[in-house]
Amino acid sequence: MDKISSGITGFDELTDGGFNKSTVTVLGGTPGTGKTIFGLQFLVNGAKKGEKGIYIALEERIEDVHEFTESFGWDLISLAKDDMITLHQYKISSLEEKMSLAQYKKAEPPTTKDIFYALKQELDSNKYARAVIDSVSLLKLAGDSEKETRAELASLLRYLKLKKLTVVLIAERLSNGDNYDFEDFLADSVIQLRDYPSNEERKRGITVLKMRGSKIDRTTRPYFITDKGITVYPTEHLL
Repeated sequence: MDKISSGITGFDELTDGGFNKSTVTVLGGTPGTGKTIFGLQFLVNGAKKGEKGIYIALEERIEDVHEFTESFGWDLISLAKDDMITLHQYKISSLEEKMSLAQYKKAEPPTTKDIFYALKQELDSNKYARAVIDSVSLLKLAGDSEKETRAELASLLRYLKLKKLTVVLIAERLSNGDNYDFEDFLADSVIQLRDYPSNEERKRGITVLKMRGSKIDRTTRPYFITDKGITVYPTEHLL
């Protein structure tokens, strides 16, 4: 299976060479574990290799993304001007503009189907190689029912694979456990970022729970968020 480098220092050693090309990876973790940093680092690395990417923000404000990525030395503004990275924020108002006039007049919030349709329209408009959706957890909140949400999410993931995109799908977790959510069963790969509070120092660990067709290291390995982004220590143990 073809591989592409994640751009995360030390991570590719855990997955026999990086992400599998044209697959969907769920990146789960509790708040503060660096999920957004991981996703953007993945896109920046791709842009440097000539691979066009898109970051779809459903929670983070684009202004905030620009602000904190500057601290890592990533010039997203220049990459955007060069048409290598697109930062796209979905707000309720912009989504309503993509809905039919009849729906708009009802002044109802967009459903999961409306949001997924808008996402597909954006991805159809350009040829991207890499994509990050931040986050799938917010997408699921827009569903009228769990059944509808699951059906639409399954449809979206099939579409992403059809487009030959290599996708990181960020998911919020409530704990460090290995509890799987619906999207984890649909995705090709699942990665968990974990936070272990300590009186002495904050410890973080990364676990590759699955990656279809690849030899992986399932041991939880330590990682740090530095001024260059995320660095994984693939041969060290957390404790």
